[in-house]
Amino acid sequence: MAKRMASYFPQGAKLRVRDMTMFGGVETDSTIYCDVGQPIAASGNLVVNAQDVTAGATITNFNAAFAASEPQMTRWGRVLSLVLSAAGAVVVSIRGRDYLGQLMREDITTNGTTAVIGKKAFRYIDSITVPAVAGTISVGVANIFGLPYKLFAVDHESKNQHPSANVGTFVAGLQNGVASTATTADVRGTYAPTTVLPDGVNSFFLRYFADHTNGHGNAQFA
Repeated sequence: MAKRMASYFPQGAKLRVRDMTMFGGVETDSTIYCDVGQPIAASGNLVVNAQDVTAGATITNFNAAFAASEPQMTRWGRVLSLVLSAAGAVVVSIRGRDYLGQLMREDITTNGTTAVIGKKAFRYIDSITVPAVAGTISVGVANIFGLPYKLFAVDHESKNQHPSANVGTFVAGLQNGVASTATTADVRGTYAPTTVLPDGVNSFFLRYFADHTNGHGNAQFA
Protein backbone atom coordinates (compact mmCIF):
# COMPACT_ATOMS: atom_id res chain seq x y z
CA MET A 1 0.00 0.00 0.00
CA ALA A 2 1.29 3.47 -0.90
CA LYS A 3 2.41 5.62 1.99
CA ARG A 4 0.50 8.81 2.74
CA MET A 5 2.81 11.57 3.94
CA ALA A 6 1.55 14.82 5.41
CA SER A 7 1.89 17.72 2.99
CA TYR A 8 -0.14 20.60 4.42
CA PHE A 9 1.54 22.70 7.11
CA PRO A 10 -0.18 26.12 7.30
CA GLN A 11 2.08 28.97 8.43
CA GLY A 12 -0.29 30.29 11.06
CA ALA A 13 -0.59 27.02 12.98
CA LYS A 14 1.76 25.71 15.66
CA LEU A 15 1.84 21.99 15.04
CA ARG A 16 4.59 20.64 17.32
CA VAL A 17 3.50 17.89 19.72
CA ARG A 18 5.59 17.53 22.88
CA ASP A 19 7.04 14.03 23.45
CA MET A 20 5.29 12.86 20.29
CA THR A 21 4.97 9.05 20.13
CA MET A 22 2.38 8.52 17.36
CA PHE A 23 2.65 10.08 13.91
CA GLY A 24 1.58 9.46 10.32
CA GLY A 25 3.71 8.04 7.50
CA VAL A 26 5.51 5.67 9.87
CA GLU A 27 5.76 1.90 10.06
CA THR A 28 5.39 -0.02 13.33
CA ASP A 29 9.19 -0.16 13.59
CA SER A 30 9.39 3.68 13.50
CA THR A 31 10.47 3.81 9.84
CA ILE A 32 9.78 7.20 8.23
CA TYR A 33 9.39 7.84 4.50
CA CYS A 34 10.68 11.32 3.69
CA ASP A 35 10.34 13.00 0.30
CA VAL A 36 12.86 15.85 0.19
CA GLY A 37 11.65 16.78 -3.28
CA GLN A 38 13.59 18.59 -6.02
CA PRO A 39 15.28 21.52 -4.27
CA ILE A 40 17.11 24.20 -6.20
CA ALA A 41 20.89 24.40 -6.08
CA ALA A 42 22.64 26.00 -3.14
CA SER A 43 22.98 29.76 -3.48
CA GLY A 44 25.13 32.12 -1.47
CA ASN A 45 22.81 35.11 -1.94
CA LEU A 46 19.29 33.81 -2.52
CA VAL A 47 17.87 35.47 0.61
CA VAL A 48 19.99 38.62 0.91
CA ASN A 49 22.38 39.95 -1.72
CA ALA A 50 25.17 42.31 -0.65
CA GLN A 51 23.22 44.26 1.96
CA ASP A 52 25.22 47.13 3.45
CA VAL A 53 25.78 46.56 7.19
CA THR A 54 28.43 49.15 8.03
CA ALA A 55 25.98 50.70 10.51
CA GLY A 56 24.38 47.40 11.45
CA ALA A 57 20.94 46.30 10.27
CA THR A 58 17.90 44.18 11.00
CA ILE A 59 16.92 42.89 7.59
CA THR A 60 13.28 42.02 6.97
CA ASN A 61 13.03 42.79 3.26
CA PHE A 62 14.59 39.95 1.32
CA ASN A 63 15.39 39.47 -2.35
CA ALA A 64 12.36 39.62 -4.62
CA ALA A 65 13.24 36.18 -5.99
CA PHE A 66 13.13 34.64 -2.52
CA ALA A 67 9.64 33.31 -1.78
CA ALA A 68 10.42 30.55 0.76
CA SER A 69 8.86 28.13 -1.72
CA GLU A 70 9.28 24.36 -1.43
CA PRO A 71 11.86 24.25 -4.25
CA GLN A 72 13.86 26.90 -2.38
CA MET A 73 13.48 25.69 1.21
CA THR A 74 11.95 22.20 0.80
CA ARG A 75 8.90 21.12 2.76
CA TRP A 76 10.98 20.44 5.87
CA GLY A 77 13.28 23.48 5.88
CA ARG A 78 16.81 24.28 4.81
CA VAL A 79 20.04 25.39 6.46
CA LEU A 80 21.32 28.90 5.68
CA SER A 81 24.75 30.24 4.76
CA LEU A 82 26.20 33.72 5.12
CA VAL A 83 29.29 35.63 4.05
CA LEU A 84 30.69 39.15 4.40
CA SER A 85 32.40 41.19 1.70
CA ALA A 86 35.26 42.11 4.06
CA ALA A 87 37.04 40.83 7.15
CA GLY A 88 34.94 40.67 10.29
CA ALA A 89 33.66 38.33 13.00
CA VAL A 90 30.23 39.28 14.30
CA VAL A 91 27.29 37.23 15.57
CA VAL A 92 24.37 37.31 13.14
CA SER A 93 20.97 36.40 14.61
CA ILE A 94 18.48 34.75 12.26
CA ARG A 95 14.86 34.48 13.36
CA GLY A 96 12.16 32.51 11.63
CA ARG A 97 10.00 29.40 11.88
CA ASP A 98 10.32 25.69 11.23
CA TYR A 99 7.84 23.68 9.17
CA LEU A 100 5.71 23.09 12.28
CA GLY A 101 5.31 26.82 12.84
CA GLN A 102 7.63 27.00 15.85
CA LEU A 103 9.49 30.26 16.29
CA MET A 104 13.23 29.64 16.12
CA ARG A 105 16.51 31.51 16.25
CA GLU A 106 20.04 30.73 15.18
CA ASP A 107 23.18 32.75 15.92
CA ILE A 108 25.98 32.34 13.37
CA THR A 109 29.41 33.96 13.73
CA THR A 110 30.77 35.34 10.48
CA ASN A 111 34.24 34.58 9.19
CA GLY A 112 34.88 37.50 6.87
CA THR A 113 34.84 36.55 3.20
CA THR A 114 34.70 32.81 4.00
CA ALA A 115 31.14 31.51 3.87
CA VAL A 116 29.78 30.05 7.11
CA ILE A 117 27.00 27.44 7.11
CA GLY A 118 24.49 27.15 9.94
CA LYS A 119 23.08 24.06 11.66
CA LYS A 120 19.32 24.65 11.85
CA ALA A 121 16.76 24.08 9.10
CA PHE A 122 14.51 27.10 8.62
CA ARG A 123 11.28 26.81 6.66
CA TYR A 124 10.55 30.53 6.84
CA ILE A 125 12.79 33.50 7.65
CA ASP A 126 11.41 36.54 9.47
CA SER A 127 14.46 38.70 10.21
CA ILE A 128 18.26 38.75 10.11
CA THR A 129 20.04 41.02 12.60
CA VAL A 130 23.63 42.00 11.83
CA PRO A 131 25.82 44.15 14.14
CA ALA A 132 27.85 46.95 12.57
CA VAL A 133 30.68 45.51 10.48
CA ALA A 134 32.58 46.70 7.43
CA GLY A 135 31.11 46.03 4.01
CA THR A 136 28.07 43.97 3.06
CA ILE A 137 26.47 40.64 3.94
CA SER A 138 24.93 38.02 1.70
CA VAL A 139 22.69 35.23 2.99
CA GLY A 140 21.79 32.13 1.04
CA VAL A 141 20.82 28.48 1.30
CA ALA A 142 23.10 25.46 1.67
CA ASN A 143 22.63 21.89 0.45
CA ILE A 144 21.57 20.77 3.92
CA PHE A 145 17.93 19.97 4.59
CA GLY A 146 15.58 19.51 7.52
CA LEU A 147 13.63 16.35 8.35
CA PRO A 148 9.97 15.87 9.32
CA TYR A 149 10.66 13.74 12.41
CA LYS A 150 13.65 13.36 14.69
CA LEU A 151 16.36 11.22 13.11
CA PHE A 152 17.51 8.11 14.92
CA ALA A 153 19.22 6.06 12.19
CA VAL A 154 19.25 6.00 8.37
CA ASP A 155 17.85 3.03 6.46
CA HIS A 156 17.82 4.09 2.78
CA GLU A 157 18.69 7.06 0.56
CA SER A 158 17.71 7.38 -3.10
CA LYS A 159 18.35 10.01 -5.75
CA ASN A 160 16.29 10.26 -8.91
CA GLN A 161 14.45 7.09 -7.82
CA HIS A 162 17.65 5.02 -7.64
CA PRO A 163 19.61 3.91 -4.58
CA SER A 164 22.34 6.40 -3.82
CA ALA A 165 25.86 5.23 -4.64
CA ASN A 166 27.34 7.88 -2.37
CA VAL A 167 25.75 8.15 1.05
CA GLY A 168 24.93 11.66 2.20
CA THR A 169 25.79 13.23 5.55
CA PHE A 170 23.20 12.85 8.30
CA VAL A 171 23.27 14.75 11.59
CA ALA A 172 21.08 13.40 14.39
CA GLY A 173 18.56 15.63 16.12
CA LEU A 174 19.41 17.36 19.38
CA GLN A 175 19.60 14.86 22.22
CA ASN A 176 16.42 14.43 24.27
CA GLY A 177 16.49 16.44 27.46
CA VAL A 178 19.02 18.97 26.11
CA ALA A 179 17.52 22.45 25.80
CA SER A 180 17.92 24.03 22.40
CA THR A 181 19.96 27.24 22.20
CA ALA A 182 20.81 29.65 19.40
CA THR A 183 23.86 27.55 18.49
CA THR A 184 22.86 23.92 19.09
CA ALA A 185 22.08 21.35 16.39
CA ASP A 186 18.74 21.14 14.63
CA VAL A 187 16.11 19.62 16.91
CA ARG A 188 15.15 16.90 14.40
CA GLY A 189 18.41 16.49 12.49
CA THR A 190 19.56 17.29 8.96
CA TYR A 191 20.48 15.62 5.67
CA ALA A 192 23.15 16.73 3.18
CA PRO A 193 23.38 14.82 -0.13
CA THR A 194 26.76 14.25 -1.79
CA THR A 195 27.95 13.81 -5.40
CA VAL A 196 24.49 14.15 -6.98
CA LEU A 197 23.45 17.56 -5.68
CA PRO A 198 20.30 19.67 -5.80
CA ASP A 199 19.74 21.55 -9.04
CA GLY A 200 15.96 21.88 -9.21
CA VAL A 201 15.69 18.62 -11.16
CA ASN A 202 17.42 15.93 -9.09
CA SER A 203 15.04 14.34 -6.58
CA PHE A 204 15.87 13.00 -3.12
CA PHE A 205 14.03 10.45 -0.99
CA LEU A 206 14.89 8.99 2.42
CA ARG A 207 13.77 6.16 4.63
CA TYR A 208 14.95 6.38 8.19
CA PHE A 209 14.18 5.35 11.74
CA ALA A 210 12.66 8.10 13.84
CA ASP A 211 12.78 8.67 17.56
CA HIS A 212 9.42 7.15 18.55
CA THR A 213 9.54 8.84 21.98
CA ASN A 214 9.99 12.42 20.71
CA GLY A 215 8.97 12.57 17.06
CA HIS A 216 8.95 16.35 16.69
CA GLY A 217 12.15 16.76 18.68
CA ASN A 218 12.84 19.21 21.48
CA ALA A 219 11.25 22.65 21.48
CA GLN A 220 13.00 25.24 19.34
CA PHE A 221 14.96 28.09 20.89
CA ALA A 222 13.49 31.46 20.01
